[in-house]
Amino acid sequence: MTQKQKIHTYTFNDVGISYGPSVHFLELWNCFQDMYAEQYEVKGYYPSWTDKNIITKTSFLIQKIKVANIPLIRQVIIDFIFAFIIIKNRKDINYIRLSNFSFFLLLAIKLFQIKYYLELNGIIAKDNLSFQKGKFYTLISNFQEKFLIQNAVACISVSDGITEFANSIHAKKSDYISKWNFTRFF
Repeated sequence: MTQKQKIHTYTFNDVGISYGPSVHFLELWNCFQDMYAEQYEVKGYYPSWTDKNIITKTSFLIQKIKVANIPLIRQVIIDFIFAFIIIKNRKDINYIRLSNFSFFLLLAIKLFQIKYYLELNGIIAKDNLSFQKGKFYTLISNFQEKFLIQNAVACISVSDGITEFANSIHAKKSDYISKWNFTRFF
C-alpha cells in the first residue's frame, strides 16, 4: 500500500460564518478529499473569531484556531500561527488561500524555502483601490501578493482574469480551475 501524500490547506476565513469564502473553501476540499481519498490526506486550518461550528460537515480533517474578534489583530495572529504550522509541515504539500496580509507566512516561506501552492480569489491591488486602503497598507499587501504569486509552485485561480493577472507578474505556473482537477498540480 502506498503512503498518502499530505496536503495542508490554509484559509484566513472563519468557516463558521456562512458566506462565499467559507463555502468555497469547504466545498473545494470536501470534493477533493472525496475524489482523491486514496492518494491524499487533507488537513485544513482556519481562524475562528466567532467560535461557531463549521457551516457544513467535512470529509477532511480541519483544525480551528481561536483568535480575538479584532479584525487587524486576528489577521496578524493567524498569519503568525500559520507561519509556524507551515514550517512544521514544510515537507508536505502546502496550499494557501491568498489573504491581504500574510507577512509572517511570507517570511517563513522565504527563510525555510518552503514550496507551496497558492489559490487566487481576487487581485489584492485592485481590492486596495476599491476599498481605498492607505498607502502603507497598499504597499505592503501588494508586495506580499506579488512575492507569493511569483514564488508559488503554481497559482490556482478562480477566473481567467485572475490567471492573466498572475501571469502578467510572472507566476511560474498559473491556471484557472473549473472542474476540481487539482491533481495536475500536485
